[in-house]
Amino acid sequence: MMLRANPDALSWPERLGLARSLANRLRTEHHSASAEALAEILAIDSKPEVRQAVAKSLHLFDDDLLARLASRLEDDPNAFVRKAAERSLARRRRGQRDAERARRKVQQVQCEYDAIARMHGEIAAARAQAMAERFADVVVGTTAHNLGGVITSLKLKSEALCRAVQAESPDLLSLGATARSIAERVAFLERLIRDMSEYSRPLSNEKRRERLSGVIEESHRLAVDAIRIDREALASITCSIAVPETLTVEVVRYQVLMAMTNLLKNAYESLADRSGSARPRSITVTAAARDDEVVITVVDTGAGLDERDLADLREFIPGRTSRKNRGTGYGLPIARRYVAAHGGALTIESDLNRGTTVTVTLPIESEGEFLE
Repeated sequence: MMLRANPDALSWPERLGLARSLANRLRTEHHSASAEALAEILAIDSKPEVRQAVAKSLHLFDDDLLARLASRLEDDPNAFVRKAAERSLARRRRGQRDAERARRKVQQVQCEYDAIARMHGEIAAARAQAMAERFADVVVGTTAHNLGGVITSLKLKSEALCRAVQAESPDLLSLGATARSIAERVAFLERLIRDMSEYSRPLSNEKRRERLSGVIEESHRLAVDAIRIDREALASITCSIAVPETLTVEVVRYQVLMAMTNLLKNAYESLADRSGSARPRSITVTAAARDDEVVITVVDTGAGLDERDLADLREFIPGRTSRKNRGTGYGLPIARRYVAAHGGALTIESDLNRGTTVTVTLPIESEGEFLE
């Protein structure tokens, strides 16, 4: 290799360009001998900028190459190189932990199937597996459809933007509108990825006794901060919360907080397009103890749902949206997952042009192990 014989055969900006492209080479060439040899040469380059670029790719190295280069870059005399190596190694460790968690989840599922087979027979276990696979097929297909639509739109918008920029007399207003449209679609992708991560987040069993009114009030603040409606429409919506200060529940605070935030966001967004309606635009949240559980209701006077959309939502398929709701489709499934994990239930009733009522029931006392 030319650089091995003469490290200065290329200018340092050219060597920097090689180092920066190293990550792509390692991703696409499956750790070829030439890419590894280049990494070893550039890791001892005279320029710290080149060594820093190599350090940023450490998390992509295979175990042998990592062992040869990690300690060298962590002990580099340049602080920026050392910091880049530390961050890349931390990223590698996070990836290993994530992979281990994924393996444990797969093993846990297999253990569940084995338990079903022992208790109910092989046929029951096979049917349970087939049901889980069909559910996964629906979720993956729905999410792929949503992503495909956004990506197609982004491609068309970006192509239009490129043509407009290259025009002799670009229309700045049109350019701005196209750029904003692209930004909106990118923001949607960010929300979708965030919601997908939230849905797959491991469940916690760290329950504590919480004052329910505090949880719901915080959920309301989070919902108002997160909703995507203009301030004028927001100001026209009234929200009343009637939760006894003495009512407490034993819950994982974060999960109930996220569930209620998603329900309140849905309620607000359902009211955003009712400017022509004479009915008051309002949300009412109530909670009361009933026997050994607490019942929480979120009632809105929004657009409501027809029977078809309501039936779809009641399936709680992640990624599925109604014809009126163009969100990510993960809000209600996340809420239901977190409520169900506590041994509770979430139900929806809705009338077109009249509004929607969501009812959440939670046990007041924790019972046994947390439901996975």
